[in-house]
Amino acid sequence: MMFFRFCFSLIPGADLRYLLRDDFDERYSPKFVRRDFDLVIDGFPRSANTYSYYLIQLSFPNAKIGHHIHSWQQFLFARIWRVPSVALLRQPDDAIASLVTKKGGATALLYLDYAVITVMSSLLATKMLSFEEATTRALMRQALEDIGAQMKISPLEVADEDIDKLLRKRTNWKNKPSVALNLNSLSMSSKLARRIAKKAYAFACTRKIR
Repeated sequence: MMFFRFCFSLIPGADLRYLLRDDFDERYSPKFVRRDFDLVIDGFPRSANTYSYYLIQLSFPNAKIGHHIHSWQQFLFARIWRVPSVALLRQPDDAIASLVTKKGGATALLYLDYAVITVMSSLLATKMLSFEEATTRALMRQALEDIGAQMKISPLEVADEDIDKLLRKRTNWKNKPSVALNLNSLSMSSKLARRIAKKAYAFACTRKIR
């Protein structure tokens, strides 16, 4: 099932199916970008997606934001519809370890999925944020100013306790401390996929500093 889902995600336009699943009554549920959206913030799972989205949504409470689809096609359609977009970037071993701890899954496919999302997002997004930037409030304040400039909206000041309260309310019960991957015990296919993912990360880093 995971292999089929991975292959299906490679087809441009396939992820438009998420438009049929949007819950517009729940602002924090995953949203696929639409033509009238103000911003997309997304990336591979466990890359500070939730923290970044909550902070941005609180800073721009009236903005329509695409988020939590974890697909490069978010950025494809954001580019087509000229919606500003921010791709989140985390080192692959850390992202995969966190995801495996939370949900499990085939490591080789997760690394390949990471590679596809990372390369395509870095090519299509209008801005990139590293995991370290996204989780450091001082750095995020500057990022919010940059994002606001893209949307032509000034960000509101968000108190640390406001974002912490929202995170405790909605995410604490889901989180588990990450268990580091045993890289020596990876299968040959996982080791090959990991090398591809690390090259994808290096490529995205070169795109980020341009």
